[in-house]
Amino acid sequence: MRYLKLICAALCLFILSSVLLSMSHWNERRIPDDICYLRQAHLFQKLGVAGLNTDARLDTDKYFRGMAEQLGHPEWATDHLYICHVYKSNAGKWVLQYPPGTGFLLAFFPEGFQAVPLYMICTGILFGIGLFGIYLAKDWGEVLAATVLGGFALYLMINPTKVSYSSAPTMVLTALTGLATARFFREADLRRIGASGILVAVLLGLMVNFRIPNLLLCAGYFSVFLFFFLKTRDIRVVLSGAVFAVFCLLGMSPTLIANTINAGSPFSTTYGNIDVVAPVFSPEIAWFYIFDNQGVLMIVSLIWMGWMLSSEPGPGTTRIVILTTVNLLVSAAFFFTHPISSAYYMMPVAMLSVWTLLFNRLIWSRKPVAAAI
Repeated sequence: MRYLKLICAALCLFILSSVLLSMSHWNERRIPDDICYLRQAHLFQKLGVAGLNTDARLDTDKYFRGMAEQLGHPEWATDHLYICHVYKSNAGKWVLQYPPGTGFLLAFFPEGFQAVPLYMICTGILFGIGLFGIYLAKDWGEVLAATVLGGFALYLMINPTKVSYSSAPTMVLTALTGLATARFFREADLRRIGASGILVAVLLGLMVNFRIPNLLLCAGYFSVFLFFFLKTRDIRVVLSGAVFAVFCLLGMSPTLIANTINAGSPFSTTYGNIDVVAPVFSPEIAWFYIFDNQGVLMIVSLIWMGWMLSSEPGPGTTRIVILTTVNLLVSAAFFFTHPISSAYYMMPVAMLSVWTLLFNRLIWSRKPVAAAI
């Protein structure tokens, strides 16, 4: 077993090296989204915390205009065509539509060398999580499962994660949240949230700072609280769920503050009209997701959960299955009815699902847990 783990770790190291080499040649200013995330980073570098205010009039040093001109589109930095910005009539200003998390992380690196080190660091963290999974494995099947997921996660850091700078930190947080969910959420007494539940809640909240739709990932966790409240009628489960919600809000507080500054309210969106249209189911979009890598991961999750229910029955399994199933259904309902599709939109829920199921297996196999409720 030791030699198998060493071989699998070496394979993941080879994939890591290939991915990092590919990243080292990236151009950081390719598409509109890139320069918009870099503008948020520039605001933080120039103004500190005040950089949460993304008013286009703060581009006094023509940083954003310069990047738009480099891409051959100087009109992107003019009124009525401010790319990646939304006009807020109540404030009379153009503001960035994206939450501040990605720009905040990019701000730690020097101008001209920001996205590449961010991706490299995130990829290195994923490599470490994958090695931890291999270390935890107890038989050859678990070793191979950890290796396949760890290696695939590394590959995904260049395709499709490269499409959006927000995806790199999201991929890391889904892995950490999956580990925390399997390690703590399954065994915790839902009548007392404790440090374990707080950790999961904060991680879920942090993900919203990179992509607003990551808020959908909370649905499964609250469904578990609801299920066990209906089962036990114990008000302490509701109180624990409320505490969980408070720490979710704490994790996403940077976005709530940014919304207040830029949109006038913590719960007002800074996204454009195309992202807030009424849902309409599209078979074409649904098929796109199903046959994409995202769909493959979601189908694997569903099959895995079916096997868990038949081979590992118990309260702990029930929790994991409920939260994973609800997350998949809620995200599918949202993105299958969204007018825009992308190769990374459903990757967070897909990766959170498989990481949770993997670590649930690695940590609790041959160690059944009888949770209180």
